[in-house]
Amino acid sequence: MYILSFLLLINDFDIHSQESWNGYWFPVKDTLRIFLIYAELVNDPDDPGNIKGWGAGTVPPDPGYLFDHQLLPDEEPQGFITKYYYQASFGKYIVLADYYPEIVSIDYSRVRGRGFDQVLNIVANNDEEDIITEHGYSVINGDFDFISTSSMGRPKKTEPDSLIDLIMVIWRVNSKITKDLSAGFCFPGKKMFVVKTMKGGLYL
Repeated sequence: MYILSFLLLINDFDIHSQESWNGYWFPVKDTLRIFLIYAELVNDPDDPGNIKGWGAGTVPPDPGYLFDHQLLPDEEPQGFITKYYYQASFGKYIVLADYYPEIVSIDYSRVRGRGFDQVLNIVANNDEEDIITEHGYSVINGDFDFISTSSMGRPKKTEPDSLIDLIMVIWRVNSKITKDLSAGFCFPGKKMFVVKTMKGGLYL
């Protein structure tokens, strides 16, 4: 009887600790820095060659358009997505990002699935000890690991857990995902894929 009552108490606590104000994957306030990778499929039959100034084989002409890589106190965000979350949260949720300094190019004929695993494999297995992004952020030093993942809707801990908080791949062209150049694919999931000293991460 005592064991049953204890189990019911635990179950009741677990249900009530799952609340929308705890956030889905991430907390609804604090700082998140995304590890951003630009990629393309070479010889993609739907490649228009140049997409609003973004030519083949390079990162986009304004790679920081979407995100600020840092935000100092009393500084107004400039990146489109950084600004959106900053204003929506009254400055309590800071979404930053920095990008791998080279575009990852994969031949269309060699892609399996949507190509994400191959992109991550190329970046993770570079010849360097660490992965350093455009503005000097380090994967090994935990510059992309601020938040411990937890179940959706449950309280989050702002502390490292050896998982990259969020890896985002933005494709110049990838008709394996979509043939619409103004659209894309977004589905979050955790991938236990070793990236240097990190044991995995959440990806988009």
